[in-house]
Amino acid sequence: MGATQSLVESESDVLKVSICEDAYDVVFVSCFGYMQTLGHHLVHPGFLFLLALPLFLGQVSVIMFLFLSVDIEEPVRNMETTSDVTWMCKIVVIIFLQVMMFKELFLSLHLLVFALNPATWMDIVPSARIPKDSKLWTWPVLLPCGIASIVMKLLVAYVVLSASASIILVSRTPQDAIFNGMAIVFISDMDEFLYKFYNKIWHIHIDDGEDGQGMVLQRGHDRPVVHKSCACLHRGRGGGRFMAFFTSFCVFFYYCRQVLVVLVAIHTNVLPLTRDVCSLTHCNDETSLGWSHQCLFYAVFRHFILADISDELSPHKEYCTADHMPMTHEDALHMVTSQPWQALGYIAVFFVILVMPQCRYIFNVRGNRQGYSNIPASSAYTHNDTPSPLLEA
Repeated sequence: MGATQSLVESESDVLKVSICEDAYDVVFVSCFGYMQTLGHHLVHPGFLFLLALPLFLGQVSVIMFLFLSVDIEEPVRNMETTSDVTWMCKIVVIIFLQVMMFKELFLSLHLLVFALNPATWMDIVPSARIPKDSKLWTWPVLLPCGIASIVMKLLVAYVVLSASASIILVSRTPQDAIFNGMAIVFISDMDEFLYKFYNKIWHIHIDDGEDGQGMVLQRGHDRPVVHKSCACLHRGRGGGRFMAFFTSFCVFFYYCRQVLVVLVAIHTNVLPLTRDVCSLTHCNDETSLGWSHQCLFYAVFRHFILADISDELSPHKEYCTADHMPMTHEDALHMVTSQPWQALGYIAVFFVILVMPQCRYIFNVRGNRQGYSNIPASSAYTHNDTPSPLLEA
């Protein structure tokens, strides 16, 4: 994984937003004029977005091709051909992948919440090098590029995490499980490799600013507020704490769903991927109404795949039945009621790990909050070779 830089805020607001040095996050950084070439020329986020778009198309397409290469008729575990050693290896690799991809998912969602907060675009001081009279550096141009790049990164992380369990479960040997896991990590890390590529070729890098501070927060009375009723969205007034809790709760909800998906798959001996492919096959059927949320997602998502997958889905039409449809709320509730100790036990563990620390973080005010007007400007980037903490209380 590449180095991570921290968007550090004042002591009165203890939130840290980590910026990964990859092809997606630098688009957001460039919206404020802090990406430059070796000759100190500004790099427009539109240019970086155009570089990230082919990467997104490639990542999504490769994941989908790997997705469709799996035999959907393969059971979760064949007791006759799958030994205990192979089964345990699969479980361990799946856990490792979830842990490795947690940072990618968490930071992407955290940065998206940070970018969608209107106060963010007022709190951060743009670079002084941005031309004042250029229409290319106005918010209607910058905002879509910054948010779209983060959404693309989040989608890749979500699809990789969702498909990884099924891809590992169909592996026939421990060697296949390990190599499949390495392939999944390679796909998810391509954004960092691309940034390193044009960082070396075109010398595009993050600008520290003339004073070496980089992106800073507005000072005291010069710091605008979105609206008096929305002042709590700003750092120093609780905005950081709200974003920390909201991000952790969303990740907690995602992992709870993933646990239930895996438990349903083991209980029914049907791969989660099988249900997804059958859902896509149903949506691909021209006679289908296709107005479910899966079909709406497929109708948009298919345009980002570099090849037509209709021919790959058609052969599955006869195999897919009502038993192979995606997990419903009734299926999840049935799993919780039929195996309460197992399901609720995993959910409780995720709650303790992800949600409880944020509850303490929200209600534990450290130090004296000396008012909004005394917030000092501080460096937004801390350069180091080791990733910074996701959240620092």
